[in-house]
Amino acid sequence: MEIIYRQNSVMIVLGLFLCMLLAMEFGFRSGNRKQVNTPEAITQANSVLVSMLGLLALLLAFTFSAALQRYEDRSQTVVVEANAIGATYLRARLLPGGMADEVQATLRQYLDIRI
Repeated sequence: MEIIYRQNSVMIVLGLFLCMLLAMEFGFRSGNRKQVNTPEAITQANSVLVSMLGLLALLLAFTFSAALQRYEDRSQTVVVEANAIGATYLRARLLPGGMADEVQATLRQYLDIRI
């Protein structure tokens, strides 16, 4: 199993793609030899196709759900951080003397870096 972790991900994808192509070719050639055109075989093939499409839809739904959750988390984090910076900037006015100007200048620099 460790051999997979040492390989480049592009090579793994390429290997899997080639295996899929070989499996498709093997299935095509073995299907041509049998030439089964009975209604039962067609019905069975359609049911397999429908179940595969259902699994694909389920996989896509889970993928988009996870991506949406990550997007919402990032958006919420940005809003929380912006509110924290704003509150700190306003509270810096309460500091005595020149410290308020210095802290506000530092917060402006931090904000420029974050943007």
